[in-house]
Amino acid sequence: MTMDNLHKALLNATSDNALVIDTEGVVLAANQAMYSRLGISPALLLGHNVLDLFPPDVAARRKIVLQSVVRSGEVFRFEDLTQSGAMFEATVYPVLNEVGEAEKLVVCIRDVTAPKRAEVERHRLGSAIEQTVEAIIIMDNDLCVNYVNQAFEEMTGYAQQDMKGEHIGMLYWGEEQKRALHRVAASLEESDSWQGRTVNTRKDGSSFTCEQTVARIRGKRFLPLGYVSIWRDVTETEQLERQLRQAQKMEAIGTLSGGIAHDFNNILGPIILHAELRLAAIRESGVP
Repeated sequence: MTMDNLHKALLNATSDNALVIDTEGVVLAANQAMYSRLGISPALLLGHNVLDLFPPDVAARRKIVLQSVVRSGEVFRFEDLTQSGAMFEATVYPVLNEVGEAEKLVVCIRDVTAPKRAEVERHRLGSAIEQTVEAIIIMDNDLCVNYVNQAFEEMTGYAQQDMKGEHIGMLYWGEEQKRALHRVAASLEESDSWQGRTVNTRKDGSSFTCEQTVARIRGKRFLPLGYVSIWRDVTETEQLERQLRQAQKMEAIGTLSGGIAHDFNNILGPIILHAELRLAAIRESGVP
């Protein structure tokens, strides 16, 4: 294999868009990925200055990069955005001669649009999770905590560093709470989700009523990756519900008492009337 064929093989071995240029930007070689990306034939690229492919302002910035690499003899990396909105990562490698001077440059370009957008989405999702008022817990398949958000810290008093790697059972104190956790775990063995209320214990030992949903996380091929749980403190809501139920009970008792009194009056009314009539008749007859 000749040296030129070796260089071509090396260029085509990478999945990046790659080309070799001289120190002025004239294209000496390129791989098939670069031709495909640019949508031009080798005849229209080889021997032409790569800077001519860019608008004047962009070409001026690229020329500064090339000159910097030639002067320093060091690798240079940068990210940029195309007019179509695609994001790419470029790396310029100097090819040094015997005296350490850059005589050629290898440029590798990688399209990072998809991973960059995914990174933005992950950041957006992470921000939303951190700002939600509900506590969010991500656990592994053994219910050991991988992540909790700020709302969880405020609700329980346990910080992220307190919970990471710990079993969620550390928020279930006493036999009754532990039995509740056992019921949740048993339910998750039979289905992918559970929803209900539990009583849990904060770091300071105080208890609170929690309305929670637990759902299994599945990855590719439905492999179980763990669980995500959303908690909402409903202690005050539960107290209000108890007060409402008590008020409803008292109202029902009052209604029942009123009904009984009314019915009793209906019974006593004829009795009293007959008694009064009888007394009046006795008085009229003069019977002592």
